Amino acid sequence: MEVDQKVTGLVDRFIRRSGFFVDQAGGFYRWVLAACLSSNGGAIVAAFTFESVDHNSRFWAICWFLGGAAIAVFAGIWLANAMKEMADELENLAGSLQEFARSKDLTVIRGESRDRLKSSGESADFAFKLSYAALVCFIVGVVILAFGIR
Repeated sequence: MEVDQKVTGLVDRFIRRSGFFVDQAGGFYRWVLAACLSSNGGAIVAAFTFESVDHNSRFWAICWFLGGAAIAVFAGIWLANAMKEMADELENLAGSLQEFARSKDLTVIRGESRDRLKSSGESADFAFKLSYAALVCFIVGVVILAFGIR
């Protein structure tokens, strides 16, 4: 009986965490998209209206700002997808634990769920690191504009 209660507790925790990852995916996506588009988008507008910058510097700065915006959107989508995969795998693992509680057969707990959870975590880590590239693009664009002032 004690094993059943522990398994049920684990299942409940996995299901709650699955919902957590879904919520986080939406939050991260919105945050990355808003932060990147506001900083790089504002910089694009500023570069177009900044008259004392030579045309070559303005062109390259805008390219960097556009690249930063594109990278941030890509990172947000990648991160949201990774969080969704984590949620799905936690639900699969919860199902395996429920089956184990019914059958007492340890073979129903699939090791590939754990491996896919780890892979999803690495994917989320990559997306988070990719968001630094958007920041670098913004900084490079600002430096180009600064050096292009006549």
